[in-house]
Amino acid sequence: MGNFEYHPCVQKIMAETTKKLVTQMHVKDSLESLNINKTTGWDGIPGKVLKIGAKELARPLMTLFNSCINSREWPSEWKCGEWAPIF
Repeated sequence: MGNFEYHPCVQKIMAETTKKLVTQMHVKDSLESLNINKTTGWDGIPGKVLKIGAKELARPLMTLFNSCINSREWPSEWKCGEWAPIF
């Protein structure tokens, strides 16, 4: 876990979520709205799987996200990403 308490993005999240944390419905709706034609992310989980399991994944993901917001600590793996230019 990395402590990003003073990172500008974390400060913005904290300012916007002091009264309202992520809800289970918000996570579920976000998962269900994923575009399954997009490529797989860093985690290797296809969007189709996330979309199909939205109802079951919403609660544990909500708990994880809210825990990260409250503690101001995010897994360092979340800072990874790959960009592939397409010409």
